[in-house]
Amino acid sequence: MQTSVYILRRGQPIYDEPILFSHTILRTSINIDGSIALIKFLVSDEGQRLVKYDGLNPIKASIGQDFEKIPSILKSVLGDQK
Repeated sequence: MQTSVYILRRGQPIYDEPILFSHTILRTSINIDGSIALIKFLVSDEGQRLVKYDGLNPIKASIGQDFEKIPSILKSVLGDQK
């Protein structure tokens, strides 16, 4: 993995490997709609802007498992990644 730079708010650079985050919606979630809304927000332009504002490098969303198991409302947000 390549080295990434994270700039602290006071301007100090930190060099290290990038941190990758993942999101999962559990079948047993008591708030599926809220889970979907969070993922939609995180991949939206505003969500990506806030991630970048906090010093993280936004990356393109990707599907790690079975695309067919993703809720249909998220398929349109994530794009065709079969």
